[in-house]
Amino acid sequence: MGLTSDLNVSVQSLLASTEAMDVTTTNLANTNTAGYARRRVVLEESTPTGLDESSTGVDVQTIQSLRDTVLDLSINANTSAQSMNDTLSNALGSVQVEFSDTTTNSIGSTMDSFFSALQELSTSPTSTSLRSNVLTAAQNVASAFQTTAGTITQVQQQADQSVVQDTSNANSLLQQIASTNAQIQTATALGQSDNSDEDQLSSLLSQLSSIMNYQTVSSSDGLTLTTSNGIPLVVGSKAYSLTNQLDASGYNNVMAGGSNITSTISGGSLGGNITARDSTLASMTTQLDQYAYDFASAVNGVQTAGNDANGSTGTPIFNPPDTTNANSTGAAASITVALTSGAEIAAAASGGASGDASNLEKMIALQNQSITNGATPTGAFANLSYEIGNTISQAKSDSTALGSILTQLKNQQSSVEGVSVDEESSNLVLYERSYQAAAKVISTIDTLMGNILDMGVSNPGY
Repeated sequence: MGLTSDLNVSVQSLLASTEAMDVTTTNLANTNTAGYARRRVVLEESTPTGLDESSTGVDVQTIQSLRDTVLDLSINANTSAQSMNDTLSNALGSVQVEFSDTTTNSIGSTMDSFFSALQELSTSPTSTSLRSNVLTAAQNVASAFQTTAGTITQVQQQADQSVVQDTSNANSLLQQIASTNAQIQTATALGQSDNSDEDQLSSLLSQLSSIMNYQTVSSSDGLTLTTSNGIPLVVGSKAYSLTNQLDASGYNNVMAGGSNITSTISGGSLGGNITARDSTLASMTTQLDQYAYDFASAVNGVQTAGNDANGSTGTPIFNPPDTTNANSTGAAASITVALTSGAEIAAAASGGASGDASNLEKMIALQNQSITNGATPTGAFANLSYEIGNTISQAKSDSTALGSILTQLKNQQSSVEGVSVDEESSNLVLYERSYQAAAKVISTIDTLMGNILDMGVSNPGY
């Protein structure tokens, strides 16, 4: 093994050390870059050459990106679940205010005021002012139902707008994922490093997981993304965009490949908005309508069984509900007071004399009777308040639990993929010394070769 071979070995070592230092400084530069997975230079002995198979030094086999795919998938899945719970609790927050006992003019407080006004009127059934108070209290109850129903509808509409925006954001990410897939495939085909593209793909998948849940499959075309029921979202370099389509209620469904996948989206902000809009708030609207219908029906039933101040048979206080077909749909949003005068309140029993309050007593008794789903009027309000509060509390609790899991997973991810400044600084010193050693050998060989050449010039016959 002569000086030329030694020179070749030293040059290879110099080049390998240079590339290793480049990788190390790149790692250090991206210490705080989201989605970046640290790289490692994999060195291997060069293939021996020559008759004596003398070593030719070292080669850079590859620059390896240290990434734990299983860990990344777990993080994305938990991110999707946490994002859904956060979105759900945030969406329901403004509705919860309407069901608070401390909220002025809530259904619960106006209901209490209504029965209090009836109680006061029972002490003096002929009082014009007390009759007016009952009428005002009834109007406040109707207004509270309308306001609460309107708030629920408004939040549903806001959630629907968010569904459209989330769909658009998801489509943008799907297009970028498909483009990155293509770049990775091109780099692989050319034998080039695709580490930066892999980092980009990891970041895009993380962003998508915060919007919606999905499934991934690795194939020869790159990463394939599908919905939870297997409808393609990305196949190789091709992205299949989601679309929105209005349903009979005027809300936007999410379509994939011509199929309605709205009910299968169970993660991310998209899943949270859909759950709030189509499940929690829709259920609350149905219950609130039934509540308004049953309350109005019960009060009207007593009212129409008595006589008003003019001796006439009482007419319904509230309108609606439509008692002819027992349809409660829309009752909360459209309930109003039908009476125009306090004199129309049927305080007396049918045929009762002036000053009779026996019918009022029956109306007051409704406060402690089961009128809707086995609950009293104020109990029904408390049940609705508990239901939305429990839903929000559960969503926040789940989010907190998922946050703890994510912290643990990200700590594990950091130990595998994260850049350690101390470790990289140590590696930099190691590769620098290797570089300096190779450079020293090259310098020494250069000197020796120069001496040999000088010997030949000064002593031609040698």
